[in-house]
Amino acid sequence: YIGPRRPLPAAVEVFAYRIASTLMALGVTLTVRRVHDGVEVSGPAPAVPGVERQLRAIADAAGGTLSTTDRGAVRVWLPEVHPWRSE
Repeated sequence: YIGPRRPLPAAVEVFAYRIASTLMALGVTLTVRRVHDGVEVSGPAPAVPGVERQLRAIADAAGGTLSTTDRGAVRVWLPEVHPWRSE
């Protein structure tokens, strides 16, 4: 875990947990980083069919993004403030 520890909205915690558990179930070592506007979960992209689609669906539902690199890494960013809610 990298970054300051402070409470997150419950929905962000749930989405981050779903991303992390999906990747960890495949043996991926993750980095979870707290950034100024949300949470970033990153690690090596698993070479398992359908996983990227599943991760993208979770990221999309959270209003976040999924990106991959040429070096085989995956990065999911989840916003702390959800675009569909006003608080």
